[in-house]
Amino acid sequence: MNWKVYALAVMLLNVLGLLVVYALQRLQGFLPLNPQGFGAVSPDSSWNTAVSFATNTNWQGYGGETTMSYLTQMLALTTQNFFSRARHRHGCPDCHDSAELCGILLKPSADFWVDLTRTVLYILLPMAFVLSLVLVSQGVVQTFSQ
Repeated sequence: MNWKVYALAVMLLNVLGLLVVYALQRLQGFLPLNPQGFGAVSPDSSWNTAVSFATNTNWQGYGGETTMSYLTQMLALTTQNFFSRARHRHGCPDCHDSAELCGILLKPSADFWVDLTRTVLYILLPMAFVLSLVLVSQGVVQTFSQ
């Protein structure tokens, strides 16, 4: 991929993620894993949340456990956290998070999809697994009850 195709792939995934997060928030009243019976998130809050998670700023103008269903939190927000971090790995070398670590551990390729897959599989998932073991060892549980 040349830089134009690479940038287009990044933007395509960004827009797709933004639309999916927005749709899940607006439709959460009809979707499963909603034991509290939350209705749809308002259009302006849904858009604000979708944009903030797509840009990896993760600004939250809502109370997660009082606004978002379990499905919305897991499928939309958590997934977007992974993919937004992975897709911005090469586009933001001066970020204050793990961009430098990613650049050291994984040599950038000329293919966005290869870079995205490597970042998720070799860095983000192992980190999430280790951190989940730490949380479980401390007694933190995940349940689907109200």
